[in-house]
Amino acid sequence: MRKIRQGLDFLNLPSDLLLQHGSARLVYGVALVRNLKAYLLGKDREPDYLIPENDLKQTSDQVSEWWFDRWLNSRIRREEILDKISREKLTYPIRHSARVVLPTDQYELQIEDEDSTSLVLPDQC
Repeated sequence: MRKIRQGLDFLNLPSDLLLQHGSARLVYGVALVRNLKAYLLGKDREPDYLIPENDLKQTSDQVSEWWFDRWLNSRIRREEILDKISREKLTYPIRHSARVVLPTDQYELQIEDEDSTSLVLPDQC
């Protein structure tokens, strides 16, 4: 969590506000492209994918296998995790424990250049 806070602060984003999500779950982000920053900033027109795009099934299988080995395999052996999973429902309205409740306020992320990122409140737009 400290690393996420530092990253948000580095981007000049309000980390205290953004990290108030009301959930004990962490959100993971994985860069699947080599040129992520340049692509997001619009400097590169095309992403340079780390995993080949030519076989989407194989790519999905690789990502799923990594997730299984890295995250699920160690947790699924714990009885309390299996009990929690068995209580999950995917019916509407969605209320499962992985659901992220978004803040009611609307924010817009503005990326101005490589070193300047800001979060703009609607009344400032």
